[in-house]
Amino acid sequence: MGFQAGEGFIDFTARDSKINRVLGRMESRLRRTQAVMASVANVAKRLFLVGGAALGVAVKMAGDANEIMSKFRAVFKEQAEAAEESADRIADAVGRSRFEIIDYMAALQDTFVPLGFSRKKSAELAETLTRLTLDLASSKDKDVPKVLHKQQCELRDQTETDRKYGIFIPQAS
Repeated sequence: MGFQAGEGFIDFTARDSKINRVLGRMESRLRRTQAVMASVANVAKRLFLVGGAALGVAVKMAGDANEIMSKFRAVFKEQAEAAEESADRIADAVGRSRFEIIDYMAALQDTFVPLGFSRKKSAELAETLTRLTLDLASSKDKDVPKVLHKQQCELRDQTETDRKYGIFIPQAS
C-alpha cells in the first residue's frame, strides 16, 4: 500500500492474508451467531403464540365454568350445595369433569322444575337422570349432550323420542 506524504513516497506492505483469515473467522462466527439468534427469536415467537393461545383457551374455559356454576346455582337455589356434592360424586365415579356433570344436572333441573316438581325432588331426579344419561350414552356409544337432549324432549312429551336408544315410555291411559 502506498501514499504520498509531502514530497516523498512511502510504501507500506503488510501481510493481509493473516488479517483476512481472522476477519473471515469473525465474519463466519457472526453469521452463526446471527443464525442462532434468528432461531431463538423464531422459537420465542412460537412460544408466545402457543402461550397466548393457551391463555386464551384457559380464560374461555374459566368463563364457561363460571357461567355453568351461575346457572347451576340459579336453578338449584337452596338445593345447590347438596346437588354440587352429588355432581362431584358422579364426576369422580365416571372420570368426567365436574363442570360437565354440573352442566348436565343444571339442564335437567331446569327441565323438571317447570314441569311442576319441587326443587328438592327435581334435584334427586336430575342426579338420577344424569347417571342414566351417562350410562346410556356410554353403552350406545353416543354423545352425552345428544342423549341428554333426547331425554329432555321425551320428558317434555315432545315428538323426539329415545326409541333409537331402546327406551320405550308408554303413554299413561
